[in-house]
Amino acid sequence: MLRAGKWLTGIGVVVLVLALLWLLFGVPAVVRYPLDVDATPRYEGTFTLFVDPDTFAPLETPRTLPLTVTRHIDARGGESGFSEVLVAETIEIDAGGEFVSTQENHYVMNRRSIENVADDRAFAFFPENVVDRSPAFRVNFPLGTDEKEYPIYKNEIGDSYTVAPDPAEPTGEIEGIDVINFVASAGPLPITQAYVDFLSATVPLPESLTITQLTPLLASAGIDVPGTLAALGPVIAPDDLEALSSLAAEPIGLVYLITFSGEDSVEPKTGGIVEVREVVETISATAAPEALPPIIEILGRYPEVPEAQEALDGLTLLADSPIPLFRNEFSQTPESVTDIAGEVKDQKDLVSLAERTVPLVLAGLGVVCGVVGLALLFFGMKAKPAPAGTAGAQPVEDSPDGT
Repeated sequence: MLRAGKWLTGIGVVVLVLALLWLLFGVPAVVRYPLDVDATPRYEGTFTLFVDPDTFAPLETPRTLPLTVTRHIDARGGESGFSEVLVAETIEIDAGGEFVSTQENHYVMNRRSIENVADDRAFAFFPENVVDRSPAFRVNFPLGTDEKEYPIYKNEIGDSYTVAPDPAEPTGEIEGIDVINFVASAGPLPITQAYVDFLSATVPLPESLTITQLTPLLASAGIDVPGTLAALGPVIAPDDLEALSSLAAEPIGLVYLITFSGEDSVEPKTGGIVEVREVVETISATAAPEALPPIIEILGRYPEVPEAQEALDGLTLLADSPIPLFRNEFSQTPESVTDIAGEVKDQKDLVSLAERTVPLVLAGLGVVCGVVGLALLFFGMKAKPAPAGTAGAQPVEDSPDGT
């Protein structure tokens, strides 16, 4: 009994140490971004075109087309390792069959922190367009996501933006999974040249346009170019007229911008994005910063000409409120939400197994072995026989005479 008690007590101590070691080293080694992720979330919505793609003239009535977006996320296990994972993202966009494009992006992420890392294999839109997304997130939120702000990289702007918990409804439940709801909005922000090149394959985006070409577009912003020139004719100084004519003859560089907003619901344990909804992305255009000041300066010299002041106000507004070209609006389909929720739940169960079940089982086994072992030691000591040579001994009494 004593020997069994010692063995069980020792085993209990060893198993408890194993439970501690598992928490300290096993969990970080096992709980990482999986190398076998193969998910295809789908989205539906509308594509709205505000200008003629050939002439850039504003459409009297914007065209609205049905929009479908299919996004395939594939972890390349063979090109990944213990610390980092390469994730390929393919986005297929179809606006009514008229505007169809396929976008390719590669991400390299730390499998434990889920942060993007600098790597020559990470690119946006084109393999030669290598980007450094570190230390922002993309594709997945961090393991153990909290109700706080996070930086999210956006390929279109070549930079990160901030998402924050939804102040109206920070938490919720989707398909039986507890989620944290995040919201974000930003813009207008300049888009990268790589994204301009990508868009131009479907919707041509010229680098510059003449005043004549821009006249219809400017009119939609409240800038009447012919009316302004006609009103200035009788009063404009010769030098100003010459300068304005020279400016009008030169192509004006264009800057393209994006304004966006949307919502994500994230399972906190895995950082998996269960649902994406209410995404609105608007691509707009404005004149290059260096193009407007000379024109604004000339118009500002003629406050007595109402048309010149209206044009001046319009140009000033144009710098802050660019002219919309097209807009994408979409949300994840209910079927896709159910599909992705199932995959996220499977990942959550695996994380729970590693973080909770395994250490609890080890700790429980260790405690049981220890308690049983100590009990056997205790009862074994009580039942231990007296030492040899003392059995049957009687106490010695004094004789009557004291000897």
